[in-house]
Amino acid sequence: MGRLKRVVSRGGSAQAGWSYIVSVDGTVDGVAFKENDRVIAITDNASTSTYAANWFHADYTDVYQTDAEIETAYNNQVGIVSQAAAEAGTSTTAERWTPQRVAQAIAALETKPAATTGTVLSLTNPSGILYNMSSANSATTYTTTGTTLNAYAKVLINAASEPTVTGGTKIAGSDFSAATNMYLWVTYNGNRVEFWFEEI
Repeated sequence: MGRLKRVVSRGGSAQAGWSYIVSVDGTVDGVAFKENDRVIAITDNASTSTYAANWFHADYTDVYQTDAEIETAYNNQVGIVSQAAAEAGTSTTAERWTPQRVAQAIAALETKPAATTGTVLSLTNPSGILYNMSSANSATTYTTTGTTLNAYAKVLINAASEPTVTGGTKIAGSDFSAATNMYLWVTYNGNRVEFWFEEI
């Protein structure tokens, strides 16, 4: 009947009421036993080679599963998270995560500096957004979008007159110099938008 593990250790032959857990699959008198099934002796000195009138078979295969069976069952029921969902970090669905998806989610959290051009300055990236670094902007009016704490924009400017930032508060920095390459810094401090100039 395969190999048995005693539920309670007792010496001698199996007596009525003693129970065992199958540790290795086997077959006795045409009755198949699977690992983790339970067999109970129904007579004293129950035979180890005859099933009928000696044993009661309790099938526990639906309760006890191997690690591989549990993993397979879980994988069949729970889908793997998509790259888009991993990077967005907003899903509330129970999903499986592979090491690749975890790495993608971590990478998405790590904000990196960006570069662009224009006069609408995005204050959404704490690592900064650089504007017009290859060609100075001559505009004299800038606006902002976004209010992420400590986000900033850095603009290479060369203007005929001192630029302003709509809705922003100018703070101490370098004196503005007309027709000169300078940096315009704009940031959000959690309370207001501030800007200043920096000599190069």
